[in-house]
Amino acid sequence: MRMNRPLGVASNSEPARGHRVGAAAVRTLSVAALAAAACALSALPALAASAATGTAASTTTITSPANDVPVPADAGVAVPLTATVTSDPTGGADPTGTVTFAPTNVTPYAAIECTATLSDGTATCDVTPPTGTWGFLLYEATYSGDGTYAPSTSTGEHKVITWDITNTTLTFSPSPATVNKPDTLTATVTDEPMDALADAGGGADQVTFSIGGTAIPGCSDVNVTDPSDGPDNVATCTYTPTATGSVSIEAAYLGDEYALPSSATETLTVGSATLLATKTAVSVSPKTAVEKTLVTLSATVTSSTTPTGTVTFWVSTRKLCVATLSGGKGSCKAAFPNPGPKTIVGDYSGDSTHKTSSGSAPLTITK
Repeated sequence: MRMNRPLGVASNSEPARGHRVGAAAVRTLSVAALAAAACALSALPALAASAATGTAASTTTITSPANDVPVPADAGVAVPLTATVTSDPTGGADPTGTVTFAPTNVTPYAAIECTATLSDGTATCDVTPPTGTWGFLLYEATYSGDGTYAPSTSTGEHKVITWDITNTTLTFSPSPATVNKPDTLTATVTDEPMDALADAGGGADQVTFSIGGTAIPGCSDVNVTDPSDGPDNVATCTYTPTATGSVSIEAAYLGDEYALPSSATETLTVGSATLLATKTAVSVSPKTAVEKTLVTLSATVTSSTTPTGTVTFWVSTRKLCVATLSGGKGSCKAAFPNPGPKTIVGDYSGDSTHKTSSGSAPLTITK
């Protein structure tokens, strides 16, 4: 249950940043919860009628939580609130009576408001944000007045935060991945009770994807999208694996002023590409050459798509030269010191899409 912007209740000034202020963040109490709160309030003992109050001025100040210094709280755990009431100007007797603490940004109910009796000008009592609630409560304290002093009300931003517990999941598409081919990493961030995180803060909610503690290039501080940007509560980036095997990837939601961080680590399996078959045709020019003169060795590599890579030419175990393919074709030159018949072999290296292959051609060397 969010506590900062329920329907039908005017909000105080918005938080400096965070995702709890948009329409997607609105959450109201259920009818059952309202009924329970009403019952709890009706069960409280009736307060005695207050005596007539005086006219001397008083000042009420909340000292805890301090102004503009949020106090973090755990849902279901009591949080003490403290206020002091002084005479205005100071120097008079300590005011007596009671102080009531109530939130201004939600409809008050028993668990989140309290009343305490002043002692030496100070009043303290506990509020307990119920389990399952999160967000923030802005408190003011109202002094009842006494026979000398008139009532007064505190001012300022006195905030109690109940942390939003988040959950992050990580998926890959496709999975398994293929070496040297892009893969999409998707982190989905949800919170309890499984609402979407609305990125009203212009990037306040972010996810970093990393391997071994090092952010993947282009995958650091990726914004969690809101409904106006795309699929809700999702952050994505692209990762291209460069080797086969498996890689452990972490997606870490960084949290914000009201939400706790969370992360997920998953293993991405990376396999070899399904390679296309190739055919390598080798030719020599001239086919008969004089010893120690240059001969052009050429190769054409064909497939259903145009291969890239290199072709290495050999005679027996002697490496002659290497040609780089362009448009599936490549050539280089070599000389032969000894006369006789030769068999020139061209070995295609293959690439990320194409399989290796070889071809050969005869050559005659004369004196």
